[in-house]
Amino acid sequence: MKSIEFERRFRLSQHGTFQDTLLSSLQSQLHDHPLIGPNIFPILDICLSIDYNHIGMSSSAYMNHPLRVALLAINEVPAPSFNLLATSLLHNIKELSVDTFHNLVGIPDPVLNAISLLTVDRNDLTSAYKDHYYSQLATIPFVAQVKILDKLDNLFLLCLNPSAKVRADYLCEIENYLYPMISQFLPHLYDYFVELVADAHSLGHILI
Repeated sequence: MKSIEFERRFRLSQHGTFQDTLLSSLQSQLHDHPLIGPNIFPILDICLSIDYNHIGMSSSAYMNHPLRVALLAINEVPAPSFNLLATSLLHNIKELSVDTFHNLVGIPDPVLNAISLLTVDRNDLTSAYKDHYYSQLATIPFVAQVKILDKLDNLFLLCLNPSAKVRADYLCEIENYLYPMISQFLPHLYDYFVELVADAHSLGHILI
């Protein structure tokens, strides 16, 4: 990871439009992993074909996020696996394109199960639900790693949310639930996360 300032500025510059450079970078790095790359390209095609229903953002602009999460997985997880990269690309499909999820063909069961585990029930955000949700994620290392990297990517753009309560709740959830998973599954990112969360607390909301 580069500096927090660089990573946030990089994402802000991409916000709102699909970035071909992310796609080409991912494709290039997949070629460097010949044992899994050929099997990931069909998953990438599915990712690029999804019509995401994300409030306040076009489907094509949202696509930057799963591409960035997959790139983080390749670069931050030792020996990235097929399940890790496939789940990185498809992690939000059940929440943002449920019909596509139910019509998926040829996706291995571990990836389908991972997607279901990662999908948050927005109607139940109690502490009891979160305890269960995160405990389930922690039973499968690659699923926990996808969650960590998903949150990492989102943290850089949390400043775009104008609601102080939403930002505070998001950061509190990371501090209470994600930190233990980072320590266990991606410990080299722990200090970076702590610094990034502190930075997000102080930065608050910005307009672009």
